[in-house]
Amino acid sequence: GKIVSGRYPSFRAADSVDNPILLPQATARQLRVSTGDKLRVYFAGDDRMRLRAFTVAGLYSGGKIGVPIALAPADVLRRVGGFGADDAGRLLLYIDNPDDADRVLTRVFDRLSASSFVEDQRLTINTAAELNPVMLDWLSALDTNVVILLTLMGLVGGFTMIAGLVVLVMDKTQFIGTLKALGSSESSLRRIFLYLAMMLVGRGMLWGNAIALVLCLLQQHFRWVRLLDPDIYYMDYVPVQVDWLTWLMVNLGTLLLTFLMLLAPTHIISRISPVRALRFE
Repeated sequence: GKIVSGRYPSFRAADSVDNPILLPQATARQLRVSTGDKLRVYFAGDDRMRLRAFTVAGLYSGGKIGVPIALAPADVLRRVGGFGADDAGRLLLYIDNPDDADRVLTRVFDRLSASSFVEDQRLTINTAAELNPVMLDWLSALDTNVVILLTLMGLVGGFTMIAGLVVLVMDKTQFIGTLKALGSSESSLRRIFLYLAMMLVGRGMLWGNAIALVLCLLQQHFRWVRLLDPDIYYMDYVPVQVDWLTWLMVNLGTLLLTFLMLLAPTHIISRISPVRALRFE
């Protein structure tokens, strides 16, 4: 989530407040506390109730998906729960490539199964996909929508350029007939009109890339577009990340697709007769 009030505590002795705690904004609203307030937390045990006082160091947004999580110093929680320095209820492992999750999961399971320290403890290992299937399915659906949208945009742009090339050829019918009468080959004429069409495509892509890049960089740095519900998406702004390799591949793919779609319409030139073209008005 995003820090909306206060700061993210370091949970070390250098913290300016005693026993800092970081709360979800929705939880703080329900408890009617804000940054800097004292918060008394009761821990229910087998024999007695334990009370600890925390200071609200900050609030973060987001949290309707799953159970709201409050961050507190580990030392305090260990003393309350009677845990040792090496004891933990849950460990989170972060990996660089999400596709390696199953492989890492198998390695961790094998190492724990062979360890003598586990003994009769019951351990459960889950991946992020297993713990948050709805969120990850939603992200996968977004990726699918992006592919469909890019495909449709490429096809629409390609067919628009085909129509433009046909109009260009029909407009230059007399010019084509004159060049044919002077001995120009059909392949050279096709290359000329294909070059003109690709010049138009390049000019359009240049302006489109410039405008899109400016808008993306402005949103990435200033976050002007804020349309998201932070309780659902864990952020209130539309995130933008410029991946230059993806940007380059999309542009090259667009150029290649448009070029291939323009090859067929250039065959219209072969059907233009010099005699009829010179009479064409």
